[in-house]
Amino acid sequence: YDIWSVPLDVAGIAGRPRPVAPSSWSDYAPACSPDGTRIAFISDRSGNREIWIADRDGSHPHQLTRLAAANLSRPIWAPSGESLAFSCERDGYAAAHVVDCASGRVRRLGGCGRHEVPTCWPPDGSWIYLDVDSGRGWQLARVSPQGAHAQTVLENGHGLECPTSDGHLI
Repeated sequence: YDIWSVPLDVAGIAGRPRPVAPSSWSDYAPACSPDGTRIAFISDRSGNREIWIADRDGSHPHQLTRLAAANLSRPIWAPSGESLAFSCERDGYAAAHVVDCASGRVRRLGGCGRHEVPTCWPPDGSWIYLDVDSGRGWQLARVSPQGAHAQTVLENGHGLECPTSDGHLI
C-alpha cells in the first residue's frame, strides 16, 4: 500500500497524483493534522506496523510508536495536534490508546469493551468517541482524553465519523 496526494480544486482533480513518503514497505491509513502541516500514517517500514509522522508532503518521516503490535487502526489527531488516538490489537483484542507526538509516550484509553476503535476526536477536545464491542454487539462510547469516565452513547450502533457543530452525531 502507498499513500498518494491528489491536488483538487472546485472542478475536481487539478493535477497529477503523486506518492507521499514513498517507501518499499506498506504505508496506509493517512490522517492530516488539524493545522494541515503533517500527516500521521501506519507503516511497516520498521519491520512492525507502527504509527509514523511526516510533513504534509511526505518529507521528514519519523517513527512515533514502538509497539510491535499485530494490528493498528487509523490514527486520529487531537484537535491540538499534540497527540493521536488509535487502536492497537494484541492477544486478539483491539484496545484504544493515545500517543503523545512529542515524546512518543503511549497510554491506554477506554477499558470499556473487548474491542475499542477510536473514530472521532471532535474540535472541542473534550471526548474521544470509540466504536466498542462489548460482547453483546457494537456500541458507540466516549472517553475523556485522559482515559477516564467512559460512557456509552448509543447501544447497538457504531460508525460515528464526528459530531456536527450543532450537536448531532453522524
